[in-house]
Amino acid sequence: MPWIQWKEIYLDSKVLSRETGFDFDYGQYPLGNYRQTNSLLFNVEKFDNRLFAKERVLGVVVDSMARVYRFNLMDPDGLITVINDTINSQPIIIAGNQYFMVAFLTSGIIGVKVFEPLQDQLPVLSIDNLGNQYDIFGEVVAGLNAGQTLSYVEAFMGYFFAFGCDFSITGNLSTIVSLKAYSSFKLKVNWRIT
Repeated sequence: MPWIQWKEIYLDSKVLSRETGFDFDYGQYPLGNYRQTNSLLFNVEKFDNRLFAKERVLGVVVDSMARVYRFNLMDPDGLITVINDTINSQPIIIAGNQYFMVAFLTSGIIGVKVFEPLQDQLPVLSIDNLGNQYDIFGEVVAGLNAGQTLSYVEAFMGYFFAFGCDFSITGNLSTIVSLKAYSSFKLKVNWRIT
């Protein structure tokens, strides 16, 4: 997330110092071209090559069903995008832009059906069909339901290859595909590349 957007959300943020006592260029990525290649620094038993390995995604899990949302499909100009979706019959909202995304269950506030983005109002991200405005933490900051908060949903950001480390992914990117957990958890989930 660019510093200017961070400051809109966290008004009191400060960079303490780049003077750490170490001769290190903090303006340069430390792993060279690692982000631009499919090669990894370690071996993985499962590798899904349907997307670029280092593509940043947000994985969202609801009741053992999962979906991936791609940062590079969000608005390239940094405008807020809102995705109204359903995972395992649970309505969710994904809100963010090419730099960050957040995910919430939306069933907690009665009467809310649809969310739309709000621009240039960070930390406020979205407005619902009742006129409630929501911030980056899912709290209603203005509207009839002020003070209520959407429920968090299990979500995590990472490179796409990381999901192949934990899940055996089968199927086509354009459909919901089946995943069987590779780890000892033995979860059965559905995965859709969105």
